[in-house]
Amino acid sequence: MRSWLGPTLWLALGACSVEPLAAPEQKTCPCAEGWVCDPESDRCVRQLPPTFCDEASDCSGPCDSGACVEGLCERAAPGAPSRYPAPFDCARDVCNERGEAVAEVDPSDFYDDGNECTIESCGPNGREVAFAPDRTPCTADGGKLCSLGACVECIAVDDCPTGDLSCVGSYCVVPDCEDGMQQAFEPSIDCGAPLCPPCPTGEGCFQDFNCASSVCENETCVESCSDLVKNGDESDIDCGGGCAPCAQYQRCNTGADCISGTCAGVCL
Repeated sequence: MRSWLGPTLWLALGACSVEPLAAPEQKTCPCAEGWVCDPESDRCVRQLPPTFCDEASDCSGPCDSGACVEGLCERAAPGAPSRYPAPFDCARDVCNERGEAVAEVDPSDFYDDGNECTIESCGPNGREVAFAPDRTPCTADGGKLCSLGACVECIAVDDCPTGDLSCVGSYCVVPDCEDGMQQAFEPSIDCGAPLCPPCPTGEGCFQDFNCASSVCENETCVESCSDLVKNGDESDIDCGGGCAPCAQYQRCNTGADCISGTCAGVCL
């Protein structure tokens, strides 16, 4: 019969004290079997225990190489990327000497929304967005120069192609579009017609292109959370802003736009 009493092992044949085995202390590299060298501290650290496997599909850890060799999952080499990297967090997940995934700073790992008038980068708190300098050339949405992060037709009247046009609300417009009267070609007063600004929500319209929301229903410009168009304060199509939060990888402006609560230009 055996029993344990504190650190002393008592045997039925007689009392014999046995001191518990202490784990070997960390030491400088090179290391004994079962230990690996941490290059940052030049100290030996315990290697993670092996993962047993019957086939390659059993080897699904972030630092498994995906191969099952003689009943054990083969580990990725130190410095290899994790099999499950977290995108757009200004970091990259790599495998260390112990066989675990750790994050390293990666200033190129940010979401680029493709906006010619914004500049994305990685900062101390993750992705940062700044406006491109005003008058940076651009081509989106029929514009030609950047202003406060948007591609617009004009900032001043000199940006419009002829002297007959005025710059109103970042649009080059003809005089009839600022006379305070509804002309025959305008679906609503001073908006919606060619060379006029688009009409805001609630104003009259003939077709979708007359509206800033890009949706014309029953001759009225409308916007909703189910119109299959990104409009209003939505961060992506029919989600974010005043609509339901967005799913993973849909565009966002803040964490409140996301189901996950985490925004890095897209919901994570």
